[in-house]
Amino acid sequence: MISYSPHPHQEPVAGALAVNAVNISGAYEHQRAPALNGVNLQVPVGARIALVGSNGAGKSTLLKLIAGLLPLHQGTISLFGHSVGVCRHRVAYLA
Repeated sequence: MISYSPHPHQEPVAGALAVNAVNISGAYEHQRAPALNGVNLQVPVGARIALVGSNGAGKSTLLKLIAGLLPLHQGTISLFGHSVGVCRHRVAYLA
């Protein structure tokens, strides 16, 4: 038998951020120039967003940086107030 006890439900704090990316820049290994440069993004807890843009605009790169799959060259990213590095084991990316 599997025993599971979830964490008690906690209401989100008003104004809390699910994602907070501040002045982030990142590039792929084979690129000299950053794929993203100086991007800021704040997503409140419970919000639904869509990333739209033309090919090469940086949508997938942004998601890979948030998921911790690409290294940041500059800036900080936190998920629910925790550094991406701390909670990487809880983040998944499906392309």
